[in-house]
Amino acid sequence: MLKDEQSLWLQVLQKKYFRHSGSNITRMKTSDHSPLWKPILKAMIIMKSETCWSVRNGRSTSFWCHPWINEETILEDFLFTNISAEEREEPVCNWVHPSGTWDWERLTGLLPDDILFLLAGIDTPRQNLGEDTTIWGIDQDGRFRLKSAYKVVANKLDLTRSKEWKQLWKWKGPNIIRHFLWLALHDRLLTNQERVRRKFTDDGSCKHCNGIEETTEHILRHCRKTKELWRRLRHSITMQDQNINFGHWLITNIRDDERGTHFGIILWHLWKQRNEETMEGKAFNEQSPIQRILAYFNIVKNAQNFGSKIDEGPQRRKTALNLEWTPPNEGWMKINTDRLVINGNKAATRSLIRRFWPP
Repeated sequence: MLKDEQSLWLQVLQKKYFRHSGSNITRMKTSDHSPLWKPILKAMIIMKSETCWSVRNGRSTSFWCHPWINEETILEDFLFTNISAEEREEPVCNWVHPSGTWDWERLTGLLPDDILFLLAGIDTPRQNLGEDTTIWGIDQDGRFRLKSAYKVVANKLDLTRSKEWKQLWKWKGPNIIRHFLWLALHDRLLTNQERVRRKFTDDGSCKHCNGIEETTEHILRHCRKTKELWRRLRHSITMQDQNINFGHWLITNIRDDERGTHFGIILWHLWKQRNEETMEGKAFNEQSPIQRILAYFNIVKNAQNFGSKIDEGPQRRKTALNLEWTPPNEGWMKINTDRLVINGNKAATRSLIRRFWPP
């Protein structure tokens, strides 16, 4: 979106999302955002903050409003005096003197000396260099890389959220349940409340609790069927008080021990049971989830015990081998061979290297 404004897919997005808000995607109302568009917009805001313009012919880059000297410097922020709206919109090429240097006569008095010195070390645009383009300002070569983008996002994360993720990461259980717990903690499950918001249904209530809205917290904590299941399992949940915040309740009970593992598995199966009722139309069976939870917990426990035995097994001794080619004695010829066989005799290949010594 930042690099090719004329692409077909971007034109489709503009027709759908920018009809009433011009072309400035960051000023759109929250109510106009679809579930698909929200993450795109969040990523766009981060990307724009870390990209800058690579000036070539200087026709597309705004001299004052675009970050083209580096990703942090916008010349408009350093103006000494006001300039006209026409000058503010001028591209970089308009601030080049016919002699090929920067138009120092116009620039002197508009910018401080340190910015002028910085500008003096930058080549002026030339027509034979092609069109201006945006580059990723984090990496020196200007190429976008997920590694550097991840670092940018990680630095912007809320420290509280980071602590919550560390607590979830310590949870001892299958990754699929860990991912589910993360979604539940951030209220990202497709509950009836969320389905109503997305216009998937008109009824946002819980099937078992008349008139009560079905939220993530209600499904996993307050539904009468859920409470009955917790009671039948005799699981000692920390801080079952109704006034405790849901996120705090969840994180407190997700501990890195067997009880915490059991807690996460119960939540996972509560959610699966709800999906079978809502999405597949299956009737609620109080005994069925209990049997599945206990069986699944035994599977996880056996897998963890098996993994610990492997970790505690005998350590193999490591021996360093010299893998470099060893030449033969002078006057001799050495032949090295090797072969590769796939699936028995179905496919095979051989290689041969012949070298004389001395060369």
